[in-house]
Amino acid sequence: MIICVSLGGSKIQIGALTNEDEFFASESISWRKEQIFKDCYNDKTSDKFCLALIKIIDQFIKQKNASIKDVKTIGFPFPGPCKNKLWYSNNLTIVFQKGVNIENAISKKIKEYYGLNSINFPIRVIFDAQCDTAGELYHPNGCLKNIGSEGATVLNLATGIAAGFIVNQSILISTKSFQTNIHHSYDSGAGQLGRHLWFYPEEEKWKYHYRPEGKTPNIQNNADRLTDRLSGPSIAARLISFLHTKNNLSLLKKEINFTISEKSIEEIILERHGSSTKASIIMRNQTETLSKEILLWLDEKYKNKQTFIDEFISIIAKELAEAIYTWAKADGWSNVSRSLVLTGGVGINFLKSMDVDPERSFLNILNKYLPEIKITRSTIDDAVHREIYIFKKSVNLI
Repeated sequence: MIICVSLGGSKIQIGALTNEDEFFASESISWRKEQIFKDCYNDKTSDKFCLALIKIIDQFIKQKNASIKDVKTIGFPFPGPCKNKLWYSNNLTIVFQKGVNIENAISKKIKEYYGLNSINFPIRVIFDAQCDTAGELYHPNGCLKNIGSEGATVLNLATGIAAGFIVNQSILISTKSFQTNIHHSYDSGAGQLGRHLWFYPEEEKWKYHYRPEGKTPNIQNNADRLTDRLSGPSIAARLISFLHTKNNLSLLKKEINFTISEKSIEEIILERHGSSTKASIIMRNQTETLSKEILLWLDEKYKNKQTFIDEFISIIAKELAEAIYTWAKADGWSNVSRSLVLTGGVGINFLKSMDVDPERSFLNILNKYLPEIKITRSTIDDAVHREIYIFKKSVNLI
């Protein structure tokens, strides 16, 4: 069987694909709250975190009446860039901020845990947006399974924002593939669109600032990166500020479990008049369900055709469309920007209940702004179900 361990800033989920293509998945694990991960966060090495991962993988395998001997591959879709075999993330334990060779660390812990001298299957780590993209190409229900020779993009909108790309039915993975198929100056970190697209409020304009290795550019003036304007926590923060300006914040407070403090609300409202970065961070630091609850509330109010909500949705749709347009017009991206699939919690679920209404569908609004780009939502709800297919179809990675 193939094992896929979907790593997230707050949740981990494990999936398995059998030789007969049967798929199984664990429940999502809120790992920061689990006892097994208790001592991992501030550990100066990755040992405790990797050992905890091995233990939950082992538990999952045993629940399927299998053993480590039945495993053909363990794959890790990773939420961050790679440089010189070191994987970086600000959303996992602290050691990942300095980079971790996950393949080596996991291999070492598997041998220790099972008392093996060697393991006879590969440990593979691939950028999570590229794994998402493979799911849309290879999964039986993938939106891009019939894409043919056309190029396409899968845009993951969630707590973070990133993209993966398809050219000639292959997923772009290596720097060479980006330089050959997109632009000679790009590398494998070019999918970090959440870091490379910036909005300048004074000009009301988006600009594309590519940086090597998925790095965030150092923008001095009052500008916001895409992740700090249109990720799930950022949209939730902006809605709080917007409702405040319309004197309707009390509606939100009454109708959901509004756990955010008054001080944080005041900080969000103040920050919305300047940089969005702090407001986005404040929302990310709340309970993991708060942003989701706020966006579900927004969906319900939009369904009920409340005028002030329609105004907010128009702002969000216009900004996202303009950001996509700015990226699509930047050097090299035209051949993969004609088809775009939205994935991630926000990409799949934002205002989803209105998809049946042609006049109010969020997708249709985006498509009206961007008539040259076909925009769809993924129909595969579980991220791990999309991501696992890249580890099965690794022959088509370039």
